[in-house]
Amino acid sequence: MAKPTIGVVGLGTMGLGIAQVYAAAGFPVIATDAHAPARANAAERMATALAARVAAGKLSPEARDATLANLQVAESLADFAPCALVAEAIVEKPEAKQALFAELEAILSDQAVLATNTS
Repeated sequence: MAKPTIGVVGLGTMGLGIAQVYAAAGFPVIATDAHAPARANAAERMATALAARVAAGKLSPEARDATLANLQVAESLADFAPCALVAEAIVEKPEAKQALFAELEAILSDQAVLATNTS
């Protein structure tokens, strides 16, 4: 049985870390950020983090490759439609989080779970 797709909105340190954990666990991950540079270098930043683990002997090159293969960086929230769970890791402004969830509710299935990451 295929694992459910996980979405992550926000590709700062915390969001990319959440995406990495799910991708390493074998989940397909769709991730995005409102800032194009964060989207553009997300896979490279994850690869750099994983390379350090490979160099330390804590991760095999095959596991690194599988983790990276599970990450899809999306340009639009519309790409999140297949997600069973979406975790947000965006700016700590309640109105921004509420607006994001309202937009996601129109895209996701009624069964999808919306989660927040708040510091």
